[in-house]
Amino acid sequence: MRRVLSFIRLGEEIGEGASSKVVQAESRQDVDDVGADSPSYRSESDCRKAVGQDGQLAVKMVRHAGEGPVGDQAQLAMWELHVLQQLNHPHIVKVHDVIELVDATYIVMERVDGPELGDYISGHVGGRLPAGDACRIFSQLLSALQHAHTAGYLHCDIKPANIRLSSSCDSAVLTDWGFARQLGASPCSASLFGSPAYAPPEQLTGYCPDGVSGGQRKLCPAADVWSLGATLHEMLVGCPPFGGDSFDTLVRNVIHLNFLRSFPEDIPTQAVELVHSMLQVGAIDRATVGELCASGWVSSSGFFPERQLATDQVGISCQDCEDGDDPKVHSTPWRHRLQTLRPRLMMLFYASACAYAIATYATHGAHGGFQLEYEDG
Repeated sequence: MRRVLSFIRLGEEIGEGASSKVVQAESRQDVDDVGADSPSYRSESDCRKAVGQDGQLAVKMVRHAGEGPVGDQAQLAMWELHVLQQLNHPHIVKVHDVIELVDATYIVMERVDGPELGDYISGHVGGRLPAGDACRIFSQLLSALQHAHTAGYLHCDIKPANIRLSSSCDSAVLTDWGFARQLGASPCSASLFGSPAYAPPEQLTGYCPDGVSGGQRKLCPAADVWSLGATLHEMLVGCPPFGGDSFDTLVRNVIHLNFLRSFPEDIPTQAVELVHSMLQVGAIDRATVGELCASGWVSSSGFFPERQLATDQVGISCQDCEDGDDPKVHSTPWRHRLQTLRPRLMMLFYASACAYAIATYATHGAHGGFQLEYEDG
């Protein structure tokens, strides 16, 4: 792998995290045969292909334990490389290689020259995006998730800080796949993620109420749907949907759907309904990716061609659902509205059962059906 590093010239810093730093890079054209003894690549053409043809790269330097938070950062980097090698989508970052040295692990990836989505949002008047811009970015990210879920992977850490825009800010790319999970994996502890404000309830608590008896449930695409909904909320409103002074307060606000702010009046009703359909506490009550693609607001962006809608409406269900749950794959975008009717339907059913029991008792009682006979001892 060091042969690839020989073909890269590092540049200025782009960003920095708790245990990593991202710098600009470009492929070197003045290198002949450096590191030819490396077994990673057999020819110079293989090296050039690994670092890309346009030469515009970024290198994420992940510091090893001892210089940053304790953890197997190199393993995360290798897992991210494995996941991204299975994905190929214009709105998912491309990773070319991982180079592991003594001090750090270097991830060679596609360079996206625009700002992070969070900075782009805060730079607008009022600290939020126009609905049209939000719809375009949301549609692109939705398409990226659709591709990843079809390949069997969940991102599990969608937030504005993990979304970068092109230099013209008209194209979004989903980055940082180190916490990605395979479909059907068990929920991770919320302590593994840097921004619980965007994590779904099943990740915050490790508990999912969808089963008949409740309990833990394996992750399905609904986890990413929640996080993308929280990101869309920030694009439209200017802040994450939920917050709190402590983790416990945040979890309580999430469970009770206590939003930080109300939606501005100029936000389209379809967009507001879309956010609410994605931010349902029960994973099975959230809109599916197919339903979101077919929604009127997303369709208005023109991002999804008409010929794809029939395929997109086939939702991706949970794998290995427990407690005999029905995955509930539907094609009706308004399915989430049944969530608000559920308490009334349960009350109606209970009242009907009580009325039937009383009527049956009265009928049998009138004919002596419930009279007790005693025998003399």
